[in-house]
Amino acid sequence: VMRLGIQAHRLGAIPFLHRMTRAIDRAVAEALGAGVGLLGSEKIAFGWRHFRVIQYWDGFDALEAWSHSGAHAKWWQ
Repeated sequence: VMRLGIQAHRLGAIPFLHRMTRAIDRAVAEALGAGVGLLGSEKIAFGWRHFRVIQYWDGFDALEAWSHSGAHAKWWQ
């Protein structure tokens, strides 16, 4: 299980939250389609300023391999 949370402190951060949410949705769809070990993903919103993503992986090795892949590695640059 992997948990990711993002919280906005200002209204000006809403566009960033929207972009991140869309990027996460695309990455989840890609990972599920590629069969890289992602078993499922849930998005939970806590009001307008905080959301959380919970992902279920086949194992740590699958999560680590995906997180070091080319498309995902761009997020950390």
